[in-house]
Amino acid sequence: MSEPLHKLTFPRLTEKNYITWVGDECAELQRLGVWHIVKGTIVAPPSTETKELQKWLIDSGKAAGSIYASLDASQKVHVKTMEENPVAMWQVLERVHRQKPRARPSSLDGELASVAMIRALPEEFQSFRSSLFLLSQLDKATVTEAFILEEADRTTQAAKNQEATLALKAAQEAATATAGAAAPPAAKEHCDWCVKDGHAMKDCRTMARVRAELNNKHRGKSDQAKMATEESAGAATMGNASAPDASSPLLVEVGADWNTDTGATSHMTPHRHWFATYQPYCVPICLADNTLIYSAGVGSVQFQPEINGSDGRLVDFEKVLHVPEL
Repeated sequence: MSEPLHKLTFPRLTEKNYITWVGDECAELQRLGVWHIVKGTIVAPPSTETKELQKWLIDSGKAAGSIYASLDASQKVHVKTMEENPVAMWQVLERVHRQKPRARPSSLDGELASVAMIRALPEEFQSFRSSLFLLSQLDKATVTEAFILEEADRTTQAAKNQEATLALKAAQEAATATAGAAAPPAAKEHCDWCVKDGHAMKDCRTMARVRAELNNKHRGKSDQAKMATEESAGAATMGNASAPDASSPLLVEVGADWNTDTGATSHMTPHRHWFATYQPYCVPICLADNTLIYSAGVGSVQFQPEINGSDGRLVDFEKVLHVPEL
């Protein structure tokens, strides 16, 4: 076997560079003029043609030497015992490095596809995903069937949940409607001062404004304060008793419930429903302890006196002050 007469100018053949090596080595064999021997287009001449046979053997040795010298140590095992046959060396190396990869078993492909399907499931399928990995086999048919069953279960459960939600909503609406029908209508607030609905007298802004104006006048005029004191001192009647029957507001019991003093400056009562006639009216009233309060209205009150155990004729008190704070 002959060796190349020049230094190797390209990488030797390894397990990974056959594609580049085969082109480099083919160019090298062409440079040496022996490529057609390796290719098989020039074969050995008959033994009778001594000179031609001798030249062919020299060229064949050059080709074999060039191929062997371009192999990595790990690749020389493939051409062992054929170091002087360049055609056989070339064909063996081509067969080793260009062989088709072995096909994987179809079952392995199915399992890989199943694992990919399982891992692609979203987070809400975490428990289902874990149960799939506990199966004895993960072939695609088994996993696909498990997917179909799980989807059917989830669809059924979602329908049940929707029915339960609708039933609960209907029950709540029915209960609300029943409660609304059974509940009595809320009583409207009424103000005795301005005789308007929508607010109580304690929240009446008109009365508050009038009171504020009267307070300012009271502070600026000492004679008005004196008048309020005299009015309080001279008051001879004050209705402090409990209200009579609301169905007969004009028939008021006398005696301990009403002190009749015709010399009083003003009669006063906290009971709005005793009045036969009524209109808003606000004046300051100074009590014995110098507390200043205000009237809410003024009107007439009728009462029936009792004389010697017999009912007398109705008596009208005019200009009776309605003072809720008494």
